[in-house]
Amino acid sequence: MQGLYAARLARHDLLRPVLRLAANVTTWDEQCDKKLHRLMRYIASTPKKRLVGWCGDSISECSPHAYADPDLAGCERTMKSTTGSSLIMEGPNTRFPVAGRSCRQSCTACSSTEAELVACHFTYKNVLIPTFEIWDAFLPEGWHSYLHGDNQAMNRVIQTGRNPTMRHLPRVHRINIAWLHERLGNPLTKDPVDIIDTSTDFMAADIYTKAFNDPEKWAHAKQLINIVPIDQLHYLIDNHSLAA
Repeated sequence: MQGLYAARLARHDLLRPVLRLAANVTTWDEQCDKKLHRLMRYIASTPKKRLVGWCGDSISECSPHAYADPDLAGCERTMKSTTGSSLIMEGPNTRFPVAGRSCRQSCTACSSTEAELVACHFTYKNVLIPTFEIWDAFLPEGWHSYLHGDNQAMNRVIQTGRNPTMRHLPRVHRINIAWLHERLGNPLTKDPVDIIDTSTDFMAADIYTKAFNDPEKWAHAKQLINIVPIDQLHYLIDNHSLAA
């Protein structure tokens, strides 16, 4: 529970492994012991990793960016996918993390596009929409936000509102494609949100869904959510290494 508290408060790089272990409390085995031992060693060896943010622009130059990304059947036991969500306030010289989420999807997805739609729906409905009142109060009139995804098929479904191959979504995942089209795709009724097709290399929600074996890719994923060594912070800001 201490690890979960730290992960939610200030170490978003710990969210996925902590929640994975928490979901296995009732089915604990020897492999979970090894994962827990490795997690505790990682926490003990990274005390200088901090969640940071900076603002170097006027409020009119900043806008909220939400990132949504899933894995497909990431849980070996249930074969359910994981949804990752990240909300960051961005500008030319601003990058301030607001929220990070990693949670297991309620039902098994049959394709990557299906998992992407579930992640997009969750991120938009539960992460981005609740902040609209804040942006209305602080951002200038006519503000705009952005929802990043890395699946072109998902973006096409939302833009057209047509999804003949996944008619089971409303019953299985309780996702209404018509609602997503109305709020994100239809120019006449859409909210002030633009969907952006984002490369996996700049997908800030990747760290909430996937495991990394390459140290360089892991370091890059942490930088995308502003988890950096505190002694290297000034160097990273000066070189815009965190800008996506």
